[in-house]
Amino acid sequence: MTRTTGGYDISDADDRAPRNGPERERLHQIALQLGRFLLTGLTTTAVAYGVFMAAAMVMHYAMASLTAWLVSVPIGFVLNRRFTFQISDRTGRMSQFVKFAAGSMLQLALNEAGLFIFIGQFGLSKSLAFGLTLFVTASSNFLYLRLFAFRARARRPSTDAQ
Repeated sequence: MTRTTGGYDISDADDRAPRNGPERERLHQIALQLGRFLLTGLTTTAVAYGVFMAAAMVMHYAMASLTAWLVSVPIGFVLNRRFTFQISDRTGRMSQFVKFAAGSMLQLALNEAGLFIFIGQFGLSKSLAFGLTLFVTASSNFLYLRLFAFRARARRPSTDAQ
């Protein structure tokens, strides 16, 4: 039933909300993928945090961040490819790794900038600074991976090196 209030049509049910069919299934798949991304992120972040904090005891925080990045990138690639985006075949693996590594470099740059601001400028603790930069880097990373590095595509023969 639709009624008019203040010059606007108001429906009893929101017609924009997907009820059934492909749109609802697509949203459900994105939600599951986001959940898997969060689990993968927790795992790789725990590794990165442990490496960062241990390395920061013996080196500058910028080098500690780079060290943590070098350890966590291969772990993140495997977990995101296999678990988050559920890609198990070998097709496109090399090009996906190059895209993943490029996105990881962007994430590293955002992380270094955040650490510089939070530690170098504001004098926050390394642990708190790590957590604050995590929000920005994780959000941008999910979008990058979903829309670019592991974007769903029609299967076709690949020319990527395996």
